[in-house]
Amino acid sequence: MSEYSGKDGWYVGDPCYVISNSRWGEFCDLLFSNEGYHNNEASWIEWEKGGETYLIEVWDSPGGDGMWGFSCGKMGVDAGLLAVVPLECCDYKPNHMGILFEEHPDLKTDNHNYKVWLNDELDDSWEDCPTCGEEQSPDNIWDCDTCASTIGCESCWEGCPDCDKSDD
Repeated sequence: MSEYSGKDGWYVGDPCYVISNSRWGEFCDLLFSNEGYHNNEASWIEWEKGGETYLIEVWDSPGGDGMWGFSCGKMGVDAGLLAVVPLECCDYKPNHMGILFEEHPDLKTDNHNYKVWLNDELDDSWEDCPTCGEEQSPDNIWDCDTCASTIGCESCWEGCPDCDKSDD
């Protein structure tokens, strides 16, 4: 068995876009029987294709379906999963719903904090707080309703010093 193979490259995205409908039930059965599944860590599926066995790395997509963006592209999610799939295992031509790599990419998710990293790059739904520099969802960076100056995030917000208002 090849450890990964991937000699043709790698697809990263929701595996539902590259695994055939006729084998999707088999894929899910293998995933759901995996002890590491849903533990905020990778699950590994031994996947047979063309007489060869490959390893597919599967992660939960934090928050389920949606879109994860990076400087190298975007990954759409429809089955609530993200995976690193050797191109040899792809039944369908990878399309705009995933990202292709020549070298094995590093994928990691954090379901508790809704974060995804691809090759050590945090997904583009996060930004640094302008006050403390802590990574935050844009929804957690607040500004004053009165003067509209950006003040901080949920970690450092202390009210607005310009108009002496606090968050009510």
